[in-house]
Amino acid sequence: MAKVLDPLRSAEARGKVGGLIYNTSRGAKYVKTFTSPVQRRSAAQLLIRSLMANTSRAWQAATPAQRTAWQNWANAHPVQDWTGNSRTLSGFNAYCKLNTILALLGFAENDDPPSGAGPAAPTTFAAANGVGQSIVTWSAMGGTDKQVVIWGYGPHSAGLTAKIERAKILDNANGEAATITITGLTPGLWTLWGRTVDEDDGQQSTLVSDTATIT
Repeated sequence: MAKVLDPLRSAEARGKVGGLIYNTSRGAKYVKTFTSPVQRRSAAQLLIRSLMANTSRAWQAATPAQRTAWQNWANAHPVQDWTGNSRTLSGFNAYCKLNTILALLGFAENDDPPSGAGPAAPTTFAAANGVGQSIVTWSAMGGTDKQVVIWGYGPHSAGLTAKIERAKILDNANGEAATITITGLTPGLWTLWGRTVDEDDGQQSTLVSDTATIT
């Protein structure tokens, strides 16, 4: 692995070009030779792959009108990539994204795209310090059709700005419950994220986060 300045004549480069991988880690830009990644086969990853395969197969039964509706919805709801720029998903990807999260949480999938706005993020989100666990709280939400999904990454150093890309789903709770206890945390500093998911259509809010020290 070699450290570089101004990779590809730019301020920063990430991704694969030919047989080389460009990336940035802890402020340092580097390039390394591409090698095939090791297949990860944790239970959670196998579950996600299975659910995504199921939603992909379900898409094959969608009518032309449904596919057009999903593409129109995707066009109207761009997402942010890792650079912070917006990009438009395909109708297929939008369908799989929303229906995979619904299946993961145990709710029915939808053949048609959402008809309303997405949910608001949890407010007053806080993660308490604890012994092997963190009690996470937020302001209770009205209605009975919202889930708050908790992501976590840790333990990590105090100087590290944790990224959601490294986190995994730890648990979820009804939005009106306003609290959940995340157990099984190893000692150290953890970053916990929360986001609201609409149980009816799979739309997700923006992420909110807090840190907790676990002893």
